[in-house]
Amino acid sequence: MRWLFIIALLVTSSAVAGVTQWLPFQIDNGHITIPVKVHGQAGRAMLDSGAGINGINSLFVIANEDKFTPGGKVEIEGVFGRAHRSTYNKVPVELYGVDVEIDNMVEMRNFDSLVLLGRAFFQTMVMQIDYPNKRLRMIDHDSINLKKLKNIDMRINRKLGMPIVKTRLNDEKNIWVLLDTGSTGGLIIERFLAKSAGWLDKYQVEKGAVRGVAETNATDNFQLPEVQFGPFGIENVLTTVVADGEVMKPLSKATSVTGSHIRSKSVKGIVGYEVLKHFVLTVDYKHGRMHVGLPEDPTAN
Repeated sequence: MRWLFIIALLVTSSAVAGVTQWLPFQIDNGHITIPVKVHGQAGRAMLDSGAGINGINSLFVIANEDKFTPGGKVEIEGVFGRAHRSTYNKVPVELYGVDVEIDNMVEMRNFDSLVLLGRAFFQTMVMQIDYPNKRLRMIDHDSINLKKLKNIDMRINRKLGMPIVKTRLNDEKNIWVLLDTGSTGGLIIERFLAKSAGWLDKYQVEKGAVRGVAETNATDNFQLPEVQFGPFGIENVLTTVVADGEVMKPLSKATSVTGSHIRSKSVKGIVGYEVLKHFVLTVDYKHGRMHVGLPEDPTAN
């Protein structure tokens, strides 16, 4: 997928060189979504920095089967399971007024949006996501110095291809977590971590469930009094652990970050919407750098 083509057109229409205009998005059940069209039919695309694929709603494919070009089969894996899915090529998608064709779009079942846009969408330029004001823009790497401006410890986990950030939980434990715009909760952490800290006994636990790519898994949920995210502290963060005996599958593989000057990092969780919603995130997904800030009033002079 030539995301550079999309970015170039968006930047061309901007008044500031190297930076797109602010582009609006919606929050649907904790997910960032933007308007798209597929085969001329309007819908929403979910932006998921934690997904290594681009996807298309399987019900839409079934209803328009004669319009799609079949590809092959792939295996996809999420936190709560794995599954085999069909892919489709040359899918015409209109995104922010730009027409493109996307290959290897994976069928997404039990999926509310029309399209899923994964990490390739985030990696071409620096992505600035203003959660409170529901807007985003893209910045050329040469137009911003995040190496200087970064204010949170961030790396790229090469095994998963995802950004990881260091957080401090309850002023007790420092852990590395995946930064995932597709996660609707606050924190998902490994059960042994919560158990070893005594949090499952100390705080009120409620039963729940999380729907994954292949199955729905039982969870235990509680409110963690404080999470430190960059220079900011967030109180009473919804925290989820998988039920006793379950394993957070991608995290079991996320045991190192490559690089001659970077020590191995063990990833223990995922940070999602209930934490991210407070901030403006400026993220360089290519080099693993991020600035966490508070929003400005977009109507102010």
